[in-house]
Amino acid sequence: MNSSKVKIIALSGVMGALTFIAMFLETYVFNILIPIAPPCFLSLSLAITISLVGNYKFMFLGGTIMGFCSFIIAFIIGNPAFIFPWVSILPRFFIGIVAFLVAKLCLKLTAKKQNKFLTNYLPYGVGAFFGAITNTVLTLTMLFICKFIGVEGIIATFVAINFPIEIVASAILVPIFVNAVKRFEKGV
Repeated sequence: MNSSKVKIIALSGVMGALTFIAMFLETYVFNILIPIAPPCFLSLSLAITISLVGNYKFMFLGGTIMGFCSFIIAFIIGNPAFIFPWVSILPRFFIGIVAFLVAKLCLKLTAKKQNKFLTNYLPYGVGAFFGAITNTVLTLTMLFICKFIGVEGIIATFVAINFPIEIVASAILVPIFVNAVKRFEKGV
């Protein structure tokens, strides 16, 4: 195994641990201290970053790590909806896949551009945007199917503060994180 792959694997492990800590703090702060649905803006951004920094083999990793973190935190905090793996893990499996594929498509479309923003930041921001949408839509779908929320809960989530925060934060933070990881990987 070459040194670049080892760096990516090690960094993915560290970022997975950071995802757990960030999600735990976000869940604790917003469920316990401020009683609203927790926006997972930092943990979602870290999870999407994990999916975007490697090759296609890593594309499912970030969302799956986030799903397992959500599953474990549901037991710690006592969230009955997310103790079911089909609510906490299954929808999140697709976050990284969607973000990776959209980012790769955008990278191909902007490959010959001279603008650094168009080649280094925009594709990852667009991928993160669609990854965040995938997270919300699939998780809400599973919550609705399992009868944990109704239509009014779905509408409230899209209109409320957490969905816009997750989308904007992911689109801004993920390109920054991905470029930082790439610089770390190159040893710069």
